[in-house]
Formats: sequence, structure tokens, C-alpha cells
Amino acid sequence: MLRTVEYSQVRTFKATVTAHRGHYLQKVVTYRRQIKDAFKGQMRTFLTVFIPKLSVGYPHPSIFLSIKNGNGSVLIRAKSPQELGNLFEELAFCCRSDKMLDGWERLTDISQKIISGQDYLLDSDLLEVEI
Repeated sequence: MLRTVEYSQVRTFKATVTAHRGHYLQKVVTYRRQIKDAFKGQMRTFLTVFIPKLSVGYPHPSIFLSIKNGNGSVLIRAKSPQELGNLFEELAFCCRSDKMLDGWERLTDISQKIISGQDYLLDSDLLEVEI
């Protein structure tokens, strides 16, 4: 069962959604991690890394990363655990970079001023303001 649905809404987004039946993959090794949402504690995201068993359709070994929450899911395939690990190391390096941490500190300072009701200077680089 394969069905394509086009959806568009003015000023929000346009997407093409393809619906299909799920297929369970037999796994050799699996690791699953649950993460609570930063703002809504009842929301969860599940990260699963697994190596599927070989099959007739997929005779080459690979490793998958599955990211699922209540709204959807993403499945990423890599050629080797080293390749997937290198991707995570690159993301971790980016998150710990001076540019990212500096932006985080600036946003944290403005956030505290907004929450406590203090005066602050509007900065269009940091605040999303509708005109």
C-alpha cells in the first residue's frame, strides 16, 4: 500500500507525505535511548541505533539510526559504525564550539530578562518578532 498525499498551507509549509506499511527489521545488535522533551516533560523522543540482519534484499551490512517521537520518525542508514560515530562526533563538536556556546549564553541572558520582566534591547538576530 503506497499512497502519496500533497498538503499545502499558506505561510506555513508545503510537504509531500508518502504513507506505506511498516516493515519490521530483524536486528543483530540494538541500543535504544529515551529522551524527555526540554519543555513538555510528558513528551518523549526515542533514539535507536541498530544493525539489521542480512537479507536477500539487503546483502551488505549497514547500521541504522532511528529517531521517533509522537509526530513522526526518521531512519538514517550508514555504511559502518565508524561512519555513524564520526557523524555524532561532528555534531558534538559543533554543539561544543565557541560560536554555539556564545549564542546559547546570549539567548540565556535575554531569556532570563524576558522571564523576570526586566528591560532588554530588541535584537532581531535573537528574537523572533512578527512585524
